[in-house]
Amino acid sequence: MEQVQLALQYPRGLWNTLTIIESKFDETRCLTWMSQNWWLCFLFSVIYVGLVFGGKALMEKRHPWALRYALCMWSTGLAAFSLYACMRIYPRFLNLLRLGGFEYTVCDMMYIVGSREMGIWAWLFPLSKLPELFDTFFIIVRKSKLSFLHWYHHFSVFIYCWYSYAYPISTGVWFGTVNYTVHAIMYMYYAAKASGRNPPRWIARAITTLQLSQMFVGLFLNFTAIRAVTLGKVCRMDWFTVGISVFFYSSYAVLFANFYYWTYLRKKKSPQSSGDGKPTALPNMSKLNGHTGSNGSISNGKY
Repeated sequence: MEQVQLALQYPRGLWNTLTIIESKFDETRCLTWMSQNWWLCFLFSVIYVGLVFGGKALMEKRHPWALRYALCMWSTGLAAFSLYACMRIYPRFLNLLRLGGFEYTVCDMMYIVGSREMGIWAWLFPLSKLPELFDTFFIIVRKSKLSFLHWYHHFSVFIYCWYSYAYPISTGVWFGTVNYTVHAIMYMYYAAKASGRNPPRWIARAITTLQLSQMFVGLFLNFTAIRAVTLGKVCRMDWFTVGISVFFYSSYAVLFANFYYWTYLRKKKSPQSSGDGKPTALPNMSKLNGHTGSNGSISNGKY
């Protein structure tokens, strides 16, 4: 009955296709492969950083590329991916939250074992961080200003997400669910900007607020797990992995808070910049996540 009710909520063909894929998902095999090959995330990250700065040097004396259509399609694809992940995860996750309570969803990950519709999206979450590195390509070839927030966030998130899946902790399901949600909204905004539309400024501010809030939610989840362990409760966590998570979430919170301050709270001295050269206005989507640019270029210093 539940399968019938859920099937009615989605296009029939798409639903059947993904159900077949999910039914063939082998969590043990994927987990083993990720843990045996987690060093690949470091290799890809080193290549990414090299291409970032090599690409900047290569484009220095070249004209910027427009790529509006490509950027719009890219953002639309990532938005659709994140949105569908939310549609698959939320029904079961919210039901578990209702029945088991908040601490159960933070400390117990047995509810994801055997749940192929959740398991496959938990696996696709770290893998999706690899193609997301391609976001930076649009910044470089469109010759927008590339911020530390953007490239640091991209490569460090990729490393952490891969590692935390290979050596799982119970808070990871929360991390992925929140991130899918923020990304679905964020990439829809990027697609709208790339298509030539001009959403109101408050939408950009709201998305930046969501991104910043996500970092504090991540810290809260980590400290909830730590508190449970210190009280003698059973909580599936590893001190090393949680320590890395707290470090990254803290660094992201500081960087996003700094960006939010300079973008939305700093008193403006001119339409485009403050007296000390810090960005103050938000003319386009490129300032949404930590770098200035032009013509709606993508930035996404996201998790």
